Amino acid sequence: MEPYSRHGKLVRDRNCADHLANRAEPVTDTAGREECRSRLRDKPGEEVAEFLDADEDSAPEELAEVLEVVRARCGLGG
Repeated sequence: MEPYSRHGKLVRDRNCADHLANRAEPVTDTAGREECRSRLRDKPGEEVAEFLDADEDSAPEELAEVLEVVRARCGLGG
């Protein structure tokens, strides 16, 4: 799994659909395994901070993003 775009965003299934719904063409650049592993090292902290700042309505989605990042990192091994 190599879930990063050139903008440093973790790409989820819904991201592309959101861009297309807004008539914006998604531009992606897939990171290699080592770059992905490096980026996923810092990403959990970012996602936890977003979860802690979230209101009650958006907290579940932010927490799901934390889990998604952890799963992606575990899938890369090491």
